[in-house]
Amino acid sequence: MTQLIRESGSTIPILMVTAKQLPKDKRDGFLAGTDDYLVKPVDEQEMLLRIRALLRRAQIIIERKLRIGNMILDYDSLTVTHNGEHHSLPQKEFQLLYKLLSFPNKIFTRIQCNG
Repeated sequence: MTQLIRESGSTIPILMVTAKQLPKDKRDGFLAGTDDYLVKPVDEQEMLLRIRALLRRAQIIIERKLRIGNMILDYDSLTVTHNGEHHSLPQKEFQLLYKLLSFPNKIFTRIQCNG
């Protein structure tokens, strides 16, 4: 999955959490495109620190922008830019799109999307 994400052009930070701990497994994970690698069982505090570091390096926290291919979602202006064209969306629509694109392949309940 990581390799597929990278092949699509996405630069979203990827933290791989797995029970595989052999050096070959880690090497394969990094070669597939992961940015960081944690072996289970995971210390929650360490995982949060690693996530913050990944986001800081990706400038997601500071910019509050999500880049997927040649599309940019700007949370502060509620705009989507695609191929140089800017589109403003209503707040609820933008927040739903931003959340869904932030967590690819995750299914959300109605309550989770409204929360």
